[in-house]
Amino acid sequence: MAQPSLSRQIQRLENTFGVLLLERTSQGSRLTAAGAAFLPQAPGCARRRGARGSR
Repeated sequence: MAQPSLSRQIQRLENTFGVLLLERTSQGSRLTAAGAAFLPQAPGCARRRGARGSR
C-alpha cells in the first residue's frame, strides 16, 4: 500500500471516531493513547474492509 493511501485511511478513521490516532511531527509519527487502544482492533477492521471491497 502506498504511503499517501495509508495516510488517507488513517485520517478517515480519525474523522470517523473523532480522535487522533497518530501524533504527527516533522520528525515522524507516534501513536496517541487512542491509537494504542485501537491498534489491537486494526487487523480485524482491515479484514472486514477487505471483505466488503475498498471504497
